[in-house]
Amino acid sequence: MAAETTPPIRPTGPTDSPQDGPEDDCPKLSPWLFVVENVYLAALLAIGAWYVWPDSSLAATLPHSLGFIPVAIPWWGGLGAVMISLYGMYLHTGRNIPPRRGLGPDGRPEGCWDPGYDFWHATKILSGPAIGVVAYLIFIVVIKSADPKSTTEASPTYYLVAFLAAYAEASFRSLVQRAINSLLSGDTATKNAATVDTHIHKIRQVHQLEQTGALTAEQAKAKKEELLKRL
Repeated sequence: MAAETTPPIRPTGPTDSPQDGPEDDCPKLSPWLFVVENVYLAALLAIGAWYVWPDSSLAATLPHSLGFIPVAIPWWGGLGAVMISLYGMYLHTGRNIPPRRGLGPDGRPEGCWDPGYDFWHATKILSGPAIGVVAYLIFIVVIKSADPKSTTEASPTYYLVAFLAAYAEASFRSLVQRAINSLLSGDTATKNAATVDTHIHKIRQVHQLEQTGALTAEQAKAKKEELLKRL
């Protein structure tokens, strides 16, 4: 009689469990996407270093602000976008998932790379600066509402707001929703619209006084600027 043999027992580790599917069942991150994100990061760091370098030709060429938006705000938004993209790539790639969470509805291990996010990662470099700018606008509106005399000049606080908004999109969406509820809903929206109409009417009155000669051009300009600041 042939001797009975016991089949080998597959060892399990801290990131593996008997119900987990094979490692090959996890969709793999496209190498090109990882390369693209690192190129984005290298380009952002190079542009930032070039801009702050002493006697930089880039700093001399670019304006310090785009309108009233500091030029560094989009840069910090882009940096936040690239950083969260790279973190997502690390977190959802193979054995880097701590720990494996069993099988999902499709039969694959949960937390695997989702190819549906490829384009999201590839275009995050474009949405990040836009998110940073919008977050900056919301933030200065809140600051101005609390203290009309506060400054909106570039500061580390505003840079951090742009970075965090692009890095944590869920928090940014919550911020936008709160801004919508505060500025555009119900009685608040009616009140804001009435305030704008009142200031526009006053600006027209100032213009008429200027036309009739009751106010000089300098006086009219000063009054118009004061009314615009109150909007």
